[in-house]
Formats: sequence, C-alpha cells, structure tokens
Amino acid sequence: MGQAFYTSISGIKAGQNSINVVADNLANMNTIGFKQSSVTFSDVYYNTLSAGSGATTNLGGTNPKQIGVGTQTGAIARNFTTGSSLSTGVSTDMMLQGNGFFTVMNQDNQILYTKAGNFTLDEEGHLTLPSGYKLMGASSSFSTQSGNTPVKIPTMIETKTIPNTADIGTKDLSKLNNVSISTGTFKINVVDGGGTTTPVEITIADGDNLATIANKIQTGLNGVAAGHTVSLSGGKLQITPPAGETLKFESGTSNFVSATQLNDSNPTAGQPYSSKVLDYKQEIKVADNKETAQKYAGMTVYQDGSLEVKYSNGDKLKVVQDDNNNSVFQYTTAEGVVITGNDVTVPPQVATPANLQLQVASFINQNGLVGVGNNCFSQGANCGDAFYGTPNGNGFGALASGTLEGSNVDMTAQFADMIVAQRGIEANSRVFDTQNQIMKSLAYLGQ
Repeated sequence: MGQAFYTSISGIKAGQNSINVVADNLANMNTIGFKQSSVTFSDVYYNTLSAGSGATTNLGGTNPKQIGVGTQTGAIARNFTTGSSLSTGVSTDMMLQGNGFFTVMNQDNQILYTKAGNFTLDEEGHLTLPSGYKLMGASSSFSTQSGNTPVKIPTMIETKTIPNTADIGTKDLSKLNNVSISTGTFKINVVDGGGTTTPVEITIADGDNLATIANKIQTGLNGVAAGHTVSLSGGKLQITPPAGETLKFESGTSNFVSATQLNDSNPTAGQPYSSKVLDYKQEIKVADNKETAQKYAGMTVYQDGSLEVKYSNGDKLKVVQDDNNNSVFQYTTAEGVVITGNDVTVPPQVATPANLQLQVASFINQNGLVGVGNNCFSQGANCGDAFYGTPNGNGFGALASGTLEGSNVDMTAQFADMIVAQRGIEANSRVFDTQNQIMKSLAYLGQ
C-alpha cells in the first residue's frame, strides 16, 4: 500500500531533474557556443501481479496484470543545432558554419572540443580561449589522430626577398613567381655595326623552361653572328651581344618580351640586355633584433581555417595546399610578388605549416561527448572515433571570421518545459499527500 509514496517521489525527482536542466539552459542563454539540453523519461520496472496466459481450447487467454513503480530519467541529450550568428568584426572571433568542433589543448595537454570561437592572441602568438586553452593546428587535411601543434602566429620575423639563383632554369614557366610567360613566338632583331637588321624568331613550346629558352635564344643569335652569350644570373635572363651589335625585341604570339621587360632594356655599351627579376626566393629567420624586425600587424582567417599574417612592412605569410595536397607556406610581398612552397624558407623555430592552419574535429555521435566546463567537451565512451581535418572540406563546415556562434537556447521552449515540470511535481505531490492521508486514516482505525 505504501508503494505510491515511492512512485510519487520518483515523479518528483524526475520533475526536479527537468527543472535543473531548464535552469542550466536559461543560465547559459548568453554563453558563446552553448548547446541546450533536454530531458526524456522512462518507466522503471513493474510489479507483476499476473503474467497472463495463452488461449486454450476451452478458455481464452488473459493479459498480464502489472503495476508500474515510477519513472526515471531516461536521457539528458544536448541539442547540437547551430546557434545564432553574432557579428563582432574581430578577426580572432570564429564560428564553424556547420559540422565540426574547434580542438583545443588544456594545461594537462588533453585535447578538448568546443563550439566557442572567442579566441584571443596571447603574448607568444597563440590563439587561446578565455580559459587559456590553446587552439590546435592541423597536421593533416584528414586524419583520425589529432595534431599536437598549437596555432601560433610568428609575431616578429626577419625576412629577405632575394632573386632565385638556384633552380630558376629548371622550374616550370607556370611556377615562376614574378612573371607569367605564354607559349608562342617572339622576335629579336639583330642590328650589326653597319646598320643591317636580321630578325631571329624564337618559339616557346609547351614544357619549355627558362634554360631551354635561353639555349634557343643563344642558338638563334649565334646563327646570325658568333659571340652571343645568354645566361640566367641573379634571377634575370641576360643577353650579351658581341661588340658593335645592338638588339631590338619584338613581341609576337607570346608575351615573353613584354612580360620579362626585355623591351625596356637599354644597356650601355658592353653591358648585357637584362630582363627584370623573373623568380624570387624568400628567407625568413628568427628576429634577433627587435628594432629592425618585421612585427605582427594583423591577421585574416579564411573559410578553410588558414591564417594569413600581415607584417609591418606590408608583407603577408600564410599556408596553402600544394599540388599534392600538402600544406606549404606562401609569402606575398608588399609589391604583390607571391612566393610559394620550396621557395619560402621558414625554420621550425619561427613556424611550421600547422601553426597557421587550424584543426577541427567531428564525431559519429556528438551526444556521446562529455561536458567538462569552460565551453568544452572531452571524448566519451559512446561518441565514436574522432575525425580530424580542416574547415570547409571532408564534411566539415566553413569557417566564418569576425563572427561568434551564440547559444541555441530557445527561451519559449524552456519556459514551457519548466511549466510542464512544475505541474508534474505538483501532481506527484498530490499523490504523495493523498497516500499520506490514507496511511494516516489506517493508523487511526480501531481507536
């Protein structure tokens, strides 16, 4: 007879759990990246008075007779739908527009996951949450293992742009970083000491490099008169004719003459005709002298999670994907020369590509994550494997800079849930009181 006490108590406890969840949701309605939770309930077990029976030839079957003994919290699940977009205009504020979590590392070197993108730069150039947790960089565009390199902006560097004197002759024409040369023909008009002009036509074919072109020019000119020297020196193409001879350059179906600026070359007697610098290399070093170093002047974050750092001299450093989908550095000078890959030398003491490419993660079951506070989750037993990558690819959402993801708490729904829970508690309290009155009446029987 007293079972109703315990049944109603279970209902009161369940209602209180619902109130507690609503209270937490409403308390975090302005928390960046917060995901509201909801409670579902299930019955417990049953007191079986009769198990029922099957039909026989002479008698029909009977159903089981059971009395339930209350309710319990079946699940408390988070709603991972995207919250509202909050525009801030601050480049270090970020929002993932779709699937994925930012990955951060706490003071114990544990990888945690968050939807909160309110990062700031610390004194060493790390992007950190208000808790101090460091945003992690991506070592791979897709992996089942987290990278162990934090995002860290080189805030002070020494840098030097120098002409390519190493492999300029063997590089593909499309890889030269200060000129764009098309295939086709152009002419070099050879004018001898007597004023006679002899045209030499040069053809640039697919697959030619600068060394091939230089050889074609030298062969063509020496077919008119011996003594021409064509070389690649100081990142430039240089043509030295014999004494008394002048050269005039004429564009054809190829843009070679105008692109290399050979048509603007007007050397003094005995000096070579010279193009502009056609290819550069970039050397970046640790800043030994803070007075002369280039200093951090701003940052741009792109949809793929790559960071472009701008320096006080107007130059920019970022990470891009090469033809083999590997992350490499790209340096852009203030004059607009774009230097990429092996042409950019960056020692690991300054930066690695992972320092400028943030990492994100996804899970098969997001509700298996375990909340650990500070807007972060840890990997739980039932969330499945973590998949790591970069934004805007492999199923991950694009990154929006200057925007934060707000809480997804729906106030209207929370107040409705609170009223339902309140009524549930009140109803179960009435049952408890009724059972109490019955027990009280029984206690006075026989007096």
